[in-house]
Amino acid sequence: MCNPSLLDLMLVTVPASVSKFGQCAADAFSHHDRIYLSYKLRPPKAKSRTQVQRSFTKMNLDCLRKDAQAIDWSVVTVPDSIDEKIDLFNSLLIQLYDVHAPLKTIKVKHLPAPWLSDDLKDLIAKKNRAKSHFTSAMFQFLTT
Repeated sequence: MCNPSLLDLMLVTVPASVSKFGQCAADAFSHHDRIYLSYKLRPPKAKSRTQVQRSFTKMNLDCLRKDAQAIDWSVVTVPDSIDEKIDLFNSLLIQLYDVHAPLKTIKVKHLPAPWLSDDLKDLIAKKNRAKSHFTSAMFQFLTT
């Protein structure tokens, strides 16, 4: 039998964050004791974001249809450039949406997990696509 070592140290930067620590005998498989430490960790609270989006909740489709029919859409055909036509069409459509689906600022409270970076999301999507291709190929193989 050995005496417990006096050299087993655990160093922490914030001792107040240590909730439990101790030493357990490991006589069955080692001449050293096992030491353990439980550290209180709180993940950083995600800061809420705000984003601007259109509110379609109270949109009256009959009024929208009536106002859309009242717009003079022939002005879109006047410019020669397709880019100008698209810009004009978009401006008319945005004016219509500004009346019937106004912009509102919302606070996003439940953000996605902070460890899910854009690269990781792309890899997950790539994996899911590969799995979908594989399962469809296996289904075709098994049914033929």
